[in-house]
Amino acid sequence: DIQEKLREYRQKLELYRLATESRKPRTVYPGFSIANPSGFGADNFQGYVGAGFQSRTRFSGGEGGLIGCGMDGTLAFGFGVGDATDSIGLQVSYTMTSFGGSRAFGSGSVNAKLHTQLGQGWGVGVGGEGLLEVGRDGAVDFQDTYYGAVTKVLPLRPNPRDPFGLAVVTVGAGTGRFRSEEKVFNQEKGIGVFGSVGVGVLPWLSVITEWTGQDLAIGASIAPFKNIPIVITPALRDITGAGDGARFVMGVGGSVGDVISLLDLIF
Repeated sequence: DIQEKLREYRQKLELYRLATESRKPRTVYPGFSIANPSGFGADNFQGYVGAGFQSRTRFSGGEGGLIGCGMDGTLAFGFGVGDATDSIGLQVSYTMTSFGGSRAFGSGSVNAKLHTQLGQGWGVGVGGEGLLEVGRDGAVDFQDTYYGAVTKVLPLRPNPRDPFGLAVVTVGAGTGRFRSEEKVFNQEKGIGVFGSVGVGVLPWLSVITEWTGQDLAIGASIAPFKNIPIVITPALRDITGAGDGARFVMGVGGSVGDVISLLDLIF
């Protein structure tokens, strides 16, 4: 009858919709750094938000192994203006450095980065962290931090979306949090070198190693959803014991601009 035919057509349309969705290209990819800045950044009014967790802060005590005392978290949000492809983009952000686990709740700072894309996968950025502190003096770890970073996207296979088809390399230098541990302890000014190497294992997964200027870190970045802009990055910091031993960290970030567009489409 007519009702049965309508149900049959609806089922066929639903199957067609699901098949079409499965063929849509991925628009969200994993990250290629853990804590280091890169030569790329937000622009064109793109917003983002991220949260971080660490099992314990550096030099808060090594008792309990990876999960020891000094457990804390961070929260960051920012946006970009300008156009880095055609000229220059400006990324402005605020980072709340503590939820009260290692310092006063809500302590944080305003940060900024100028960045541009030079074509052929090159990105260059210069920025500052701790430009304006919120909370008591010395409440953040990265005051007086200024840096420059260069990032290169390197296709490893004809199709970069293939397994192990892409690498992203960042090198940079900066003051503040990028100084050597010795200079930090001695309260000396100086410039330190940092770098990150990330490899796209799969379209939704990358593995990362990086030198922060003080310690070595390894981790992975996961984009669990094909077209929802959420990226999860678990990692181990200080794996060589340059500080007081390895500690677990994890970050979760998302693109606010894309989320708003998604909500507009849904509603």
